[in-house]
Amino acid sequence: MHFAEPLPPFDQERQVGLNGTLKIIPHFEGILTKYLEMRNTFVHNVDEVPGWSLDSDEGVAAAHSFLTELLRLNETVQAVFLGLLSAWQDENSMHIEVPGMPERGKRYFEHINATYKPLVDEIFFEKEDDNQTAKQAPHRDPRLRDLPQGRM
Repeated sequence: MHFAEPLPPFDQERQVGLNGTLKIIPHFEGILTKYLEMRNTFVHNVDEVPGWSLDSDEGVAAAHSFLTELLRLNETVQAVFLGLLSAWQDENSMHIEVPGMPERGKRYFEHINATYKPLVDEIFFEKEDDNQTAKQAPHRDPRLRDLPQGRM
């Protein structure tokens, strides 16, 4: 994957990349869409979460369940985009050391680089041209099955 400039914001057509030349595999698109929906519900319309209430044990359980799922999806989305960022840094010879990073942080980024960075070309791939739908990535890494799907 070649990056010439920073990625634009995620747009409504679910295109990522330069001039809409990259697409996202449907599995991750589903994860990202669900994450964004849940995040926006939490931030803007928390009263629309089914069963949400801080006034009863059942309502607190519903709130806890919703937030647990939102955090799980957040971890996946964050890891995928950190893998994308790491791949972009490699391609652009931008290796930045963070002075004083705790060992836990170093292990986390080692995990991202070992697990998610190799999946970048599987998750994000080029469209053949503007008049066609996204081509299928050349092969599917079995680790993609392990990305959580989220509550649908």
